[in-house]
Amino acid sequence: MNLKSYSDDIYSQPRENSIIKYLLSLISESHPLSKWCVEFGAWDGKFLSNTFNLVETYSYKAVYIKSNKKLYKSYK
Repeated sequence: MNLKSYSDDIYSQPRENSIIKYLLSLISESHPLSKWCVEFGAWDGKFLSNTFNLVETYSYKAVYIKSNKKLYKSYK
């Protein structure tokens, strides 16, 4: 499998959104935690996020973790 062929980068860095979407397609959606994600180092929750597209487009619930209070407070 060549993951370089995936090119979707909606909020993340290049190709990361597409790779995540592909990997999630391999997981059963019937699992009770299948619509949850966690992002560590989440900046403002959107900038370079690997999970924000899942929340915005696919109705995932998320936990965003950021230790910098200034950046955390900038999340809207």
